[in-house]
This record gives sequence, structure tokens and C-alpha cells, in this order.
Amino acid sequence: MHADELRFISLDLVTPSRFQARVDFDEQALRELADSIESNGMLQPITVRPLGLMRYELICGERRWRANKLLARTSIEAVIRYSVTDIEAASQGLIENIQRQSISPIEEARGYQRLSLEFKLQHDQIGASVGKSRSYITNYMRLLELEPKVRDMVHENVLSVAHAKAIVGLPVSYHLPLAHLTLRNAWNVRKLEKKVAEIRADLDGKSVVKTDTIDINPDLARLEILLGEVTGSPVSITFDDKTRTGIIEFKYCSLDEAQGLVERIVGPDWENRKH
Repeated sequence: MHADELRFISLDLVTPSRFQARVDFDEQALRELADSIESNGMLQPITVRPLGLMRYELICGERRWRANKLLARTSIEAVIRYSVTDIEAASQGLIENIQRQSISPIEEARGYQRLSLEFKLQHDQIGASVGKSRSYITNYMRLLELEPKVRDMVHENVLSVAHAKAIVGLPVSYHLPLAHLTLRNAWNVRKLEKKVAEIRADLDGKSVVKTDTIDINPDLARLEILLGEVTGSPVSITFDDKTRTGIIEFKYCSLDEAQGLVERIVGPDWENRKH
């Protein structure tokens, strides 16, 4: 068995890991890392494994590798590990990303999903390989069941993982409206969980004590989102089934905002219209 080796290797001989969970690499952050490496040197070598004749596959350190390429360097210090299985390579890369908090929750979940699908690992086995509990793995992988736009909110850290976990158990048609209401009303997780419990009870035909007067209608909530995107203003739509009447409410904070709202709805020549 060949012992691990520390030495400089050509940057051009290194290939990114095919198991890389991270999708987005922020260019500004990479430039800052490159500047730091240029000023202070690279504090930790990358980790690679041999990949055929005179080629190497990254295990850990893709950001450092990319930053060195930005500096137009030709070589990089690397730990070469000769006895690493595919599962170990995938797990070690994912562990580093998690520890450095350099991937989003959705990227992390996709990393676990890949371990599950590609290596046929159970959730407890994945947990053991990355130092997490089985329930942690299960909960994160469930984030991939979110409605795509809500999944993007979690990926972009607009919606927290805790909020997303509360939403994901509901039918998909409720995900986006509920996420929108959560953000609009600044609900904490406890408040959201109460609302989710009410929705579950309604779906099951059970009566519960309502936590507030906000009733979630997926169709109305989608209209709120659409109108809000078109007008650039917070929108609230309510409908009373008993009287068969409803109210569309636009919110603004100044006369200029109100005039801008009218212009977006009526048109730029609204002031010249006859009354």
C-alpha cells in the first residue's frame, strides 16, 4: 500500500471531483481567497487522489485550486492519497464543505442524495460516513421534496432550513404560498409550525383552535405573489365565502410609492386620464 505523499503538482493535472456537492462558486469570494493566498500563502494543501496516468482528482480544496488558477500559478501543494475509495472521496469532500459551511443546505442535501443513489447507502450509513445522525440525513434529504421555488429560497438562504422542514410535509401546492406568507409576516418557526398543524387538521377533516385569522388559500396566495411581483408592492388578498366578496389590499409607505403603484397598474399616463 502506497503511503500518502505531500508535494507540489501541476495545476493542469488536477480535475475537480465528480462528487462535488457544491454548485455555485462566488467569483468575488474566490478573488478574495486568491488575494489572501497571494499575501499569506496557502494555509492548507489540497487533497487529491491519482486518476490514471499523471492525473489527479480533487478530494478536498476546490476553492483553493480555483483561487490558485486565478493567480495564474502553475503548481499547487497537495496531499496525494493513494488508497481512497469512491465512497471515501465523496464523503470526505462533503465533510469539508459542511465543516467550512461553504455549501447551501440544498447542495448538502444533494450530496447526501448522491451518496444514497450512487453507492446504495442507507441513511444511517450516510450519517456514519459524514458524522451525522440518521435523522439529520433524512431531514436534509427531504428538503429536495420542496416545491422548486421554495427549494431555491432555501438554497439562497432566504428561507431557513427550520422553516422549510415545517413546510415540506404538506402537499406541494401549499409550499410556495406558505413560504410566501412566512416571509411576508415574518413568522418564526413556532408560529409556522402552528399554522402547518392547522392546515394538516383541515386536510384531515379535524377542527382545531386557530392561531390567527390568516387562512391559507393556495390560489389566493399565488395571486398575491404574482401581483406583488408585477407591482413591486406587498399585496394581501382576502375572500369571504359567506358573502362571496373579497378585498385586494396594496401596501405602501409614501405618496411616491402610491403613485408608482398606480402607474404600474394603470399606466404611465394615468394623471392625464379624465376622471
